[in-house]
This record gives sequence, C-alpha cells and structure tokens, in this order.
Amino acid sequence: MHRIGARKTLARIMILWACISACMALTSTPTQFYILRFLLGAAEAGFYPGIILYLTYWFPSHRRGQVIAVFMTAVPFAGILGGPLSGWIMESMHSHHGFAGWQWMFLLEAIPSIVLGLAVLWYLDDRIADARCWTPPRRTGLPTTSRRKRQPRSSTCRC
Repeated sequence: MHRIGARKTLARIMILWACISACMALTSTPTQFYILRFLLGAAEAGFYPGIILYLTYWFPSHRRGQVIAVFMTAVPFAGILGGPLSGWIMESMHSHHGFAGWQWMFLLEAIPSIVLGLAVLWYLDDRIADARCWTPPRRTGLPTTSRRKRQPRSSTCRC
C-alpha cells in the first residue's frame, strides 16, 4: 500500500469486494459458493491493515490510539446494524424477480462497497503532501509535526 498508494489499494479492495459479493448471488453449487467465499475473504483481507496503515500517515502518534479506537468501533456497530438488516433483506426480498433472499443480500451488499470504492478513488489523498483540502503551508507543516512527534522522548521527565 505504501508503494502503490492508499487510494488505489483501498479502492481496489472495495471494488473487488463488491464484484465478488455480487457474483456470490449467482452461485448454483456449494463448490462455487465456497470458492467465491474464499475469494471474498482474500479480497477483503487487506482492508483492515490498510486502513490502520493509512491512519498512521495522517495522525501523529499521540492521537493515533484514539483514531484507531473510533475506527474499531465500526466492527460492533456493523454487527448490530448488519445482522437485523441482513435478516430483513432475506425475509422481505425472498422470491422477488426469481432470486432468493440470500441472493438479494449479496447483491445489495455490493452496492455500498462499489459506491464507496469509487468515492475513495475520487476523494482520498495518498499523503498529506497531496491533500487538496489544505493550503500549501498547512500541507508542508503537518509532516514535520508528525515527524517531530515520532521522535523518541528523552529519559528525563519534565512533569
């Protein structure tokens, strides 16, 4: 991700995730399902470490723990919201247009992933130096601040 860039890497993960999810709705045998499920897991495997690495680019070490904690709260919220939503989709969409509820769930799951993947391509900046939302003095000032925060502190305490 560091070499290719966060924008391209995260967008690739999300768009591939969406395409495989949509393909899962078209499976007809258990073997096809298992193969696509494996590919889905492989496609999404880099998302979490990629986001963590991306956050280290933008936040100094003293703020990083808070930011990563906020990101990690998405996992339980996804379960709280996603479980009932998935159940509702499977129950209410069953037999619409010849698809089972579980097929609709995979198709509808693909939509936010592809939309967000395209948004990442359009809006995400790889580095602070590339940030379009900040003025040039702000862009050049932040990396030096981040570097300064990463330097080890002396052993003497100045409380």
